[in-house]
Amino acid sequence: MMNIETEELKNLIPSIIVDNYYNVVALNSTAEKIVGDVKGEKCYKILYGFNSPCYQRNIICPVYHKESRIDTINLDFESYLRSYGSIPMGGLFYESFINITKMELIRSAIMDPLTNLYNKRFMENFLDKTFNFWKRYRQIFSVIYIDINNLKEINKEFGHLNGDEAIIKVSSCLKIGIRASDVAGRLDDDEFLVVLPRTAINETKGVAQRINKCIDEIRFIKKISVSIGITEAIDTDENYKEVLERAKKSSL
Repeated sequence: MMNIETEELKNLIPSIIVDNYYNVVALNSTAEKIVGDVKGEKCYKILYGFNSPCYQRNIICPVYHKESRIDTINLDFESYLRSYGSIPMGGLFYESFINITKMELIRSAIMDPLTNLYNKRFMENFLDKTFNFWKRYRQIFSVIYIDINNLKEINKEFGHLNGDEAIIKVSSCLKIGIRASDVAGRLDDDEFLVVLPRTAINETKGVAQRINKCIDEIRFIKKISVSIGITEAIDTDENYKEVLERAKKSSL
């Protein structure tokens, strides 16, 4: 079996690795504190108390559906935020899980309150994680960077409440334009980021064009002007920040 006791695995909180037969083959220290040393046991049993795989309960399963996503599931009185997908080498799969039954506490830590998108801290952590998978397993990904060019003008001419409304309208276009597997967030006042796992730049262009078309059709007191840049990970990238900086300097 491949050595999966890597730094990136240790930084996923909490996470497990499973094989094609739903057996837990590794877990990080945080997951072990929650569920114990459960190597060899079925993931659906130790995570959710099921006697059969999650897909039989209409829950997306990375092993069965072969998808990489972030989602939430509700089980009786418990809610979970999950990030999951496949590790291309070795036929293994990962799942990171957080009990979010106390939703407001979790939301305040990872969500931007104005747009209801993920916040800067979450997006940077997710981009870093995605980059690490690219470096180790060659799991390609792309990013879309969006900057509202004239937000300062809107704030100055029409006030900050209208500036906030412009931000909300742009964020709505991100939600409309992205796919289920994409992750969108707000970096700063006028900056947004979309991370597209398992997506090369040619496919990313279509997502960016949908977002751009939606923004272009926004009805507002002043025309909202944005810049959109896209890029994909390349071999010379040393960290996720280089990917992000390249997206900021590119254009759709």
